[in-house]
Parts: sequence; structure tokens; C-alpha cells
Amino acid sequence: MGSHKPNKHDPGGESARAGRRVHFAFGEDDTYVLCEMPDHPTAASVAIAIEAAGGLRVQVVPVLTPAEVDEATHRVTTYSPPGT
Repeated sequence: MGSHKPNKHDPGGESARAGRRVHFAFGEDDTYVLCEMPDHPTAASVAIAIEAAGGLRVQVVPVLTPAEVDEATHRVTTYSPPGT
């Protein structure tokens, strides 16, 4: 485990080089990667490129800031469950 060697297959490598912060975690799935992207289309394009290269399954889950949650709670949205 001594010295760290960069992994050419690191899915966060391009994001990190582009000045984005990348965090890793592990758990039930093999690896979780938290990437801060400027917008949803950028996140989608990175996910598409990684999936297209093969070898990894990517699932994008947007994470909201407290300000975004506040904005969402002030938007008027109605919902009725099916069958009501």
C-alpha cells in the first residue's frame, strides 16, 4: 500500500484536472465518486463518456445545496397520489 500511483482508468481524473473537486467513498457498491460539476449537462456528458468507454456503470445523482433546497420549497407544486 506504500506509494500512490495514478490510475489511468480513474474516472475522476479528467474532472480533477479540469479544476473540479472529486471525492471517493466505498460501500455496498464498489466506489462512489462525488464530483462538483458546473451544471447538469456537464455531469451528463462526463457520465456518458465514462459509460461509453466501458468497464464502469455510472449513476448520476444530483446533490442540492441548502439554498437550492430552500428555493425548491418555495416553488408551488401540487401532487395527488394515483387512485385519489
